[in-house]
This record gives sequence, structure tokens and C-alpha cells, in this order.
Amino acid sequence: MQLVYFETTRADHDQDDVHEKVTADMKVLAESIAGFVLWRDVNEGLLYWGVVVFETEAGAIAWRDHPDHARIHQQARGKLYSSFKTQAYDSVRSNSYG
Repeated sequence: MQLVYFETTRADHDQDDVHEKVTADMKVLAESIAGFVLWRDVNEGLLYWGVVVFETEAGAIAWRDHPDHARIHQQARGKLYSSFKTQAYDSVRSNSYG
């Protein structure tokens, strides 16, 4: 499993509608990639963060390198977000119940 953590900070709430469109488009794109498992996100004021999980690193890379991913980022970079970061993690172990 590959988990991608993302975090953005909006400069203000003036473009919340654009933020909602950008994040919805990014989620739809992630869901279209083979091996997509999960998307969870949280809005905390101007801070927006979440995780995307793929079955393999190849899925996470396919999402990252998809042309639409770059297009969506261009809509937001420098215009919508004052900061942005991502971190990728490999699963070390897994356990579940029920």
C-alpha cells in the first residue's frame, strides 16, 4: 500500500468555490487510477489536508504523473494556496477487524 498525505493552506476564503472544484477534480482523478483504495480529506479553516491510498506505489505515481494532475495543480498554485506539501508513505504492516 502507498499512502499519500497532502496539505494546503489557502490565503483566505475568497475562492472557496475554486478550492472545492479543484479538490473534487483531484479526487475524481485519483478514483480513476488503477489501484485506488481510499480518499479522506478534512477542511480546518484555511488548512485542508488528507490522504489518498493506492494498492501500489505504481498507482500513486500514475496519479502524480497524470497530465490532469498537473493541470489541476496549475489552477491552484500561487493563486489559491499560500502553501502546499505532499508526503508519500509505504505500508509497513496491516491489521483489520470485522
